[in-house]
Amino acid sequence: MKNPYPYEYVCLLGIDGMGAFHKKCNTPRLDAIFANGATTYSAVSMDPTISAENWAAMLLGADPVVHKMTNNSISEHENPNPDLPSVFTRLRNAFPDAYLASCSHWGAINHGIIEHNVGVDMYTTSTHTGADMLPTIEACVAKKPKYLFIQIDDIDSAGHHFGFGTDEYLKEIERIDGLAGQVYDAYVKAGILDKTLFLVTADHGGIRVGHGDFSDAEKYVFLGAVGNRVPHGPIGRARTKDMAAIVLYALGVEVPAYDENGFSSQVPAGIFPELPDTYRFVEPKPIHAAGMKTPDPEGKDGLFSFIDKKRIDFAWFCNGKAEDAAGKCRMETKNLIKYYTTGMMDDMAECGNTGFAVVPDLKLADNFSIGFWVKTVPGQTEAVAICGTADFFWRNRNMLGLSLSLRAGDVMMTLGKGDDHEDLMVAFPPEVGDGWVHALFAFDRTNKKVTVYYNFKQACVYALAPAYFDVNYNNLPFAVGNDGAQTHNNSYYSSCFRMDDFLVFNDALQGEDLDALRRYYQK
Repeated sequence: MKNPYPYEYVCLLGIDGMGAFHKKCNTPRLDAIFANGATTYSAVSMDPTISAENWAAMLLGADPVVHKMTNNSISEHENPNPDLPSVFTRLRNAFPDAYLASCSHWGAINHGIIEHNVGVDMYTTSTHTGADMLPTIEACVAKKPKYLFIQIDDIDSAGHHFGFGTDEYLKEIERIDGLAGQVYDAYVKAGILDKTLFLVTADHGGIRVGHGDFSDAEKYVFLGAVGNRVPHGPIGRARTKDMAAIVLYALGVEVPAYDENGFSSQVPAGIFPELPDTYRFVEPKPIHAAGMKTPDPEGKDGLFSFIDKKRIDFAWFCNGKAEDAAGKCRMETKNLIKYYTTGMMDDMAECGNTGFAVVPDLKLADNFSIGFWVKTVPGQTEAVAICGTADFFWRNRNMLGLSLSLRAGDVMMTLGKGDDHEDLMVAFPPEVGDGWVHALFAFDRTNKKVTVYYNFKQACVYALAPAYFDVNYNNLPFAVGNDGAQTHNNSYYSSCFRMDDFLVFNDALQGEDLDALRRYYQK
């Protein structure tokens, strides 16, 4: 797909942390810039709603599970991937002599996402103040860049300091509105505005003083486009990763074919009048409770005929009582676990602030897997602890041990090694809606990886730093329905969730094992 009416120049002004909050503010410059352009306040951030995952998605045109870049990785080293080049590399191949530039408050973007060998002028300020970046931006515009990428940090910093959506945060948006106007004015001064597609968007929003989950306040972002051929009206479905396709198409460069395991950026409807709306969108097909009877685990249709009982250290079917069907562990209940008859098989358990269980005999093996059914809660705004051997509360994530937590758009595994932690966040597949999802985390110490499976299919493989495989994760007694400190769902928060068939294995399950589980559940 190639644009028959290309622009000469594109500017993408990325405002970190603004989300869709500017519709609540007095922003005369942005309002005027896009008065005759195309806009939406419901473009969607990638999950997780974290900066590196989204800036990389914009520059590479791929999902975070594909590009695998994180805040830590782009801060520590360059992440070149010849199979997934950035927009800058694609443009350099198309325009060998073009001037390309990136102006970023956050140096990690220039350091770790954009290739260093394709002739991109990269600028980073020593402060995180937009005004300090403006002279550099203006100097770049004067050179008539084919593509200018800008990332401004001020609003995200205000959100982390004052809280997203607070008066102080909104005032910062109003201040940055003036900066956006000055960037636009630089294109007027350079005499190239009529040949430029001018874009403004954000990587994510936020809630309270953070972001990373998938609540509405975090995931929805503004996207505005204005240029001499942009129609006035709404932009259709869009995600942050689509900025790559928009930039390439605008400049007349062939947009790669859609590949969910590679470049999956798409051109949204409403920006280019010649394009029909062909946006790919997977309609959710949630799994609902089957209500099937749990077969005798020792019988021919039982769990142990699909997975060898020797490989299962703990099996709680949540069928009205706290009992290990594998017969290896005691369960001690704390307060009241509620049971309902609408589980995946027989009953399900509601755990959390009303009650949970501790399994003092359960010790995770060197290689282990934890799998369970969990009822999704797309609108929730706080992570709920599913299980763990460490204090899940955010201040103590470095504690030795692990925790698994249900969030609005994923299940997160947190591994703490005493002086640092790693969060493994993999978004639910697009077909997962408001229903049930099966999640399984396979910790493979032997091969130094953690594999995440959703609904019995591989979602992501994490190659963690070796230090995380030298840790004994049996720090505190294993808790189910809460974190290892037994405080997250009932003391720090008042949270509950619904689950079924919680299983712990003494090895790292692989594809054929997941297929066996799928056949057991007939899914």
